[in-house]
Amino acid sequence: MNPKKKDVEILNFWNERAGLGEIAGTNDFMLTRIEQDFLESIVPPKTRILDIGCGNSSTLIRLAKKSGCTGIGIDFSEKMIRTSKKSVKEAELDAVIENYH
Repeated sequence: MNPKKKDVEILNFWNERAGLGEIAGTNDFMLTRIEQDFLESIVPPKTRILDIGCGNSSTLIRLAKKSGCTGIGIDFSEKMIRTSKKSVKEAELDAVIENYH
């Protein structure tokens, strides 16, 4: 398969899922919860996080709410970043979360 065609397919996959909330990246909602619970247990409070492939930033938002972490989210999908920025704004966090495409 042509690598550029594959990149477009991947981008389309994630663009279609922008706005789906925590289920955007997985079919297993509980796995996402388990992963986030695990991260909460190992990430020290007030840590600055770089989340590559942040999607809708649900992990960054959860860590910011639970332990005051701040972060930068980077994603391949511009639509995911738009969704992420909206989610961060709606979360009304004291912590700073920046998103980049």
